[in-house]
Amino acid sequence: MTIAEVSEKYDISQDTLRYYERIGLIPHVNRNKNGNRIIRKKTVNGWNLSNVCGMQVFRLKC
Repeated sequence: MTIAEVSEKYDISQDTLRYYERIGLIPHVNRNKNGNRIIRKKTVNGWNLSNVCGMQVFRLKC
């Protein structure tokens, strides 16, 4: 999945996903040779963003 696909599927902005990656809330994702993020569904399933700054946000599950 690309960051655009994850963003669209879960209604989360691409900027938000990039920010979460930058601050370490979600793990670094691999990139293809063009520099685009390639996110495996298995990886997305492991992201638990349900407790950000004390607020319930979301848990991604494919």
